[in-house]
Amino acid sequence: MEDEKSDGDEMEDEKSDGDEMEDEKSDGDEMEDEKSNGGEGEDPYLLREAKYIEKNERWKNRQRVLIVKSPLKKKSCESFVDNLKLLLPHHKMESKWKKKDRKSYLHDISFYRNCNNVIFIDVKRARYCMWICKNVTGPSLYFEIRDFIPLHSLMFSGNCLLYSRPLLLFSKSFDKKIHLQLIKEMFIQVFGTSRYHPLSKPFYDHCYYFYHIKNFVIFRHYQILPETLADSNNIEKQKLVEIGPRFTLHIIKIFEDFFKGRVIYENMTYENHLKNREANMKNNMTKKKNSLVKRKLYRKNLCLITKQIKTDIDL
Repeated sequence: MEDEKSDGDEMEDEKSDGDEMEDEKSDGDEMEDEKSNGGEGEDPYLLREAKYIEKNERWKNRQRVLIVKSPLKKKSCESFVDNLKLLLPHHKMESKWKKKDRKSYLHDISFYRNCNNVIFIDVKRARYCMWICKNVTGPSLYFEIRDFIPLHSLMFSGNCLLYSRPLLLFSKSFDKKIHLQLIKEMFIQVFGTSRYHPLSKPFYDHCYYFYHIKNFVIFRHYQILPETLADSNNIEKQKLVEIGPRFTLHIIKIFEDFFKGRVIYENMTYENHLKNREANMKNNMTKKKNSLVKRKLYRKNLCLITKQIKTDIDL
């Protein structure tokens, strides 16, 4: 009987040893979980309560614009691009595009940069053109930039907070024709800053004004300023002060696809303003040549006096 009791005690000891091993394993698993989670109470970089890492779920209209410039370097074009960046907080810049590359390659670049719209500024010899395109589906708007006055000009006295959301104002003529309605919709998607954008501010203190006159889209940028400090919340007592920049877009063509496709609209009255300059230069050159020819003929027809002049004085 004593031997049986000793065997029972040994069995109990073995069970206790097994329980101890299981407890050690559970403790080891807890230690591994603590290591994987960084340990309870250990957060050296303060990432658990960091709000800047959390994604903003309210930002649903994720419109982004890719700005691409031709590699030709000109001061006026660079200032235009810099002013355009300040107007669009939802932009992304691309500087690796080469002149030899095709414009259709911008589709892949904008896809990898998660951009829905593309603004391509084509710099030519003495004029600047701008493409505004919708990625993948199209359409593509083709304009010529004219009468650009930069933002740092002294003629503009207005000011606004950087990257605050703008109000978009359009003239009544944009609702009359089909191609102008399409241009209006494209401008809303490109120039309008989406709500809850990370860089935008949640109030309005400036506006973009577009109006159409004879195939010209004129752009103005105004500050919304109250007449007095007491009238800051009164809508009827607000005034507009121009901030800048100022430019006009001459409509040339509208294509159906991305930089190509069927021509939806074409401005038949469009003429390159450089042609008038070239014609004036040619007229001036012909006038100068004719004047030189006349001078030569006049000199040939002159009768030079070779005889000595007689005098009445007797020597």
